[in-house]
Amino acid sequence: LEIVQTGGAPIAPELVTRIEADLAADCVVVFGMTDRNDTLEHRTQTIGYPLAGIEVEIRNAATGETAAIGEIGEIMMRGHSVTPGYFNMPEATAKAIDRDGWLHSGDLGLIREDGYLEIRGRLKEMIIKGGSNIYPREIEDVLAEHSGIELAAVFGLPDAKYGEIVAAAVIARSDTAPTLQEFRTFLRERLSPFKIPSTFYRIDEMPMSPMGKIQKHVLVEMASSGSLSPW
Repeated sequence: LEIVQTGGAPIAPELVTRIEADLAADCVVVFGMTDRNDTLEHRTQTIGYPLAGIEVEIRNAATGETAAIGEIGEIMMRGHSVTPGYFNMPEATAKAIDRDGWLHSGDLGLIREDGYLEIRGRLKEMIIKGGSNIYPREIEDVLAEHSGIELAAVFGLPDAKYGEIVAAAVIARSDTAPTLQEFRTFLRERLSPFKIPSTFYRIDEMPMSPMGKIQKHVLVEMASSGSLSPW
């Protein structure tokens, strides 16, 4: 085994390192869409540079303006591999592709100073708490650093005061499971206070799609119905 290729959803840098150490193979993170037939790739926590003939922009999801270097926004793509449209679906085409040929990916990311592109999650998963944008991937990456956590998923829940609050479902390692206070202390040292989840849920198994993606909408439904156990 020489190369492990992963895609479909963001992957924590710690997992890339673990894959390479355990399997003695290069781990390549790839990014692409059904609406494209090429990939953008790089080995580490970024997905590299766009391929030749592909333009990439980051745009503010609310204003549509081009984002500054290092600023998170929606990833937009244009080039030879972007579909000209969806068959017999003019409304869907107009919604996904603007008049200048830019495709709305629905993915959040940023372009670094060195030109590399980082994926930061899905636009539809962004949490807006009291008017502030919170990106679940950032919190999940921090939780992945905790030795007592096997897997974590961060999502938003409706809230009368803030619009949304941050919640996290966690699969803990049985031998080193942290207490709730340890969770909060760990996160306070690494995140702004408003990004720390208000509620943690203990879960034995994440709801997954056939493609192996965590189904966060199912977690929202489970939390809202009371079928998740608070930590």
